[in-house]
Amino acid sequence: MTGSNTIASKGSAILATWGRRCDRLLFMTSGEDRTNISGRVSLPGVTEGRDALVDKSREAWKYVYETYRESYDWFYKCDDDTYTVVENLKFMLYTINTTQPRFLGKHLQGGGVDWVSGGAGYVLNRAALGKLREKIGKGCMTNARIEHEDQLVSICLKSAGVAISDSQDVARSRILPLSPELHPHTRRYSWFSVQMGAEVLRGQVEENEGPSCCSELAVSFHYISPQSQYAMDYLIYKLHKFGAWSSDLRRLENS
Repeated sequence: MTGSNTIASKGSAILATWGRRCDRLLFMTSGEDRTNISGRVSLPGVTEGRDALVDKSREAWKYVYETYRESYDWFYKCDDDTYTVVENLKFMLYTINTTQPRFLGKHLQGGGVDWVSGGAGYVLNRAALGKLREKIGKGCMTNARIEHEDQLVSICLKSAGVAISDSQDVARSRILPLSPELHPHTRRYSWFSVQMGAEVLRGQVEENEGPSCCSELAVSFHYISPQSQYAMDYLIYKLHKFGAWSSDLRRLENS
């Protein structure tokens, strides 16, 4: 999910980093967007702005269903300030039976609603995509009182009998709603109160605090600037500590 005012900077950074590892990468933007970035989809009738996110999400999922439902097993949505380790995303999903509807993300609860973090990324399999499209056709994302697209998608899927599946690694998050420099230093759940106001929201599973907060096979982090997209790509795919790298090199030389 992107927009006409961010696709050139944030979209280009994703396209040059983790987006290259997707089987197909789409940038969902509004009908007024005329950039020529690869993968851009200008959704007709959709405007920009936070108030239009539900409309943009609805039209994006309709487009994906009509265009790609037979081509892929899994469909992953995140924002344009998310960094995703695509290999870890696929590892999280590869053992899951795709014949039954599945919906995975960072499970949040509060105000009587269960939903997944849209910014950090959530993923549907083909069967769940079909359920969501069916509900969209019946108006579940039209004229809704709820203004957050991730909450509304979660509610629509729940009404179709598709519950949120666990994306945790033991008691550690794999899909992370904050940036990597904040998660290890943020007290458990305190960021929810900052993000959502006075009500403190709780995750599906009690998480560890401090450096043990996050899975070693983390899938995604949110609130990543374009500059940090490049930095994370370097740190994950290029940087090696000497001992591990040299041992690997010696093994290759002796093989």
